[in-house]
Amino acid sequence: MNQEFPFLVVRLIPACYQVWPLRSDAPLAELKKIAQRHSLRTGRNCALVLGISSCIYFHPDGIENVMRPPMGGIIVGPGVVGAMDLDAGVWRGW
Repeated sequence: MNQEFPFLVVRLIPACYQVWPLRSDAPLAELKKIAQRHSLRTGRNCALVLGISSCIYFHPDGIENVMRPPMGGIIVGPGVVGAMDLDAGVWRGW
């Protein structure tokens, strides 16, 4: 999959993910806020992928850790198209 950075990967179940593009001009603090808020609201693990080897993981219990981006698994819609609304922190499909 050819993907621009940054984007949010949401783990639905083991090896099954949604990918949500994020605005490339958004400040890092705002991107982290979106990822953290999404993880807390949905109870799902999220990965904020900033580059090919740069990623911050957010967990529903509030823990954050920096690791390599997730690899493998199945990407399911509708998260593969659309964008995050940075002001509301919610998904806005196209």
